[in-house]
Amino acid sequence: QDSGVGGRGGARATESIVPALHLWGARELVRRFDAAGVAVKPFKSREAGGRLDAERARGGHWRAALGVEGRLWHEPTGFDRRAVGLAADLSSDLGTEDPDLGIEARWSTSYKWLSIVVGKSFVVEGFDVRPGVRFGIGDHLPLHLSMMLGGAEGFPGLHIGEVRGDRELLGHMTISHPLIGPVDVRLDLFSGHLLSGGSLLQYGHWLVGGRLGAGAETPIGPVRVEYGRNDDGRDAMFVRLGRWF
Repeated sequence: QDSGVGGRGGARATESIVPALHLWGARELVRRFDAAGVAVKPFKSREAGGRLDAERARGGHWRAALGVEGRLWHEPTGFDRRAVGLAADLSSDLGTEDPDLGIEARWSTSYKWLSIVVGKSFVVEGFDVRPGVRFGIGDHLPLHLSMMLGGAEGFPGLHIGEVRGDRELLGHMTISHPLIGPVDVRLDLFSGHLLSGGSLLQYGHWLVGGRLGAGAETPIGPVRVEYGRNDDGRDAMFVRLGRWF
């Protein structure tokens, strides 16, 4: 569960820089799994935070923000922790599910992280093709802010949130084609790994997988049903109903 409020000051002129304030609070059950992928008791996390930015946007094309951010959270170990630091964001194609560019950076008194997502869509013989790359690196990340392999939609054959860490390198490609009406047939291919410490280029940690299924854009957001499998022999169904916030 989470909630938040925010506001921006000044006119939203095309090239204007305006102040923006965001406040939030959240309670989260961080899912955990054993080596075999079986769910075990989740960790409970609570957080409250605020951020004050200088923000600049250009229509619906891109947004940049630089500001200060503070967080207070309760860890599964029973300790309360806090952090204050700098926060910077740069994103393109505002309001879309898959922006061509998304960069987030945090440098605080307790942890650091940098996340970069790059993608590009084009059409080949009637097929929509979208390759992309995810890169992330962090230091002393709180558990609820740790990276998940494949992000919010996870990796084929694994549970969402099953593999967590502070270093991610992932390449992916989505190929889709209209099937009937608003429904598309869709193939997602992934290759990458996620670690806790060490080098991202370590040999032997890479996973390869894919998902095949169908989906549609609806008034409530994307609806998808897919079957996924990876080269570790793990398989799983993936179901998405609507927009994820």
